[in-house]
Amino acid sequence: LFCILVDMSTLKEQYPLLVWEHQSALRQISAPLDRIDKETKQFARHLLTLMHVYRGVGLAAPQLGYNIRMIAVSKRKTDSHHYPITCISECVMINPVILEHSTETNTAVEWCLSLPWLQWNVPRYNNIELVYQDIHHRKHRVSLHGFNARIVQHEIDHLDGILYIDKVVWWLIHTKSHQ
Repeated sequence: LFCILVDMSTLKEQYPLLVWEHQSALRQISAPLDRIDKETKQFARHLLTLMHVYRGVGLAAPQLGYNIRMIAVSKRKTDSHHYPITCISECVMINPVILEHSTETNTAVEWCLSLPWLQWNVPRYNNIELVYQDIHHRKHRVSLHGFNARIVQHEIDHLDGILYIDKVVWWLIHTKSHQ
């Protein structure tokens, strides 16, 4: 319903998507949110809407030029990134922190709204456990696996000034050194 009430072109003008790795906001560590006020809640709703407008499965505040620890993510029915994917839920996570992760990883193709010309194989942990706060000040602790864990890890990396291409380079160097 919120998506219907907002003029999408105005929203895109107000919050243009930052592209390419040299945008400074994409390379900064984002600040935690200490309070959730009316403006924060409105931005969270915009972030979630813009995730759809820009056709992503996740979106981080730094991708819109705001270095705050907030991400919008969707949860998918399947462990694969292959289409069709059924979205079963979506949410905004404030101050997300990965508490634990599996030792097992999987490598799969990733792309990023901020690097629209590239797709690379990126290793990610299979399982993660994280905590975050929602816009109503409630804390959540969730376990995710597969593609859903991948989405959250990718978006949290944005909060830390890390782009997925940074992990590709490490993976290529690591792989070559062990051959």
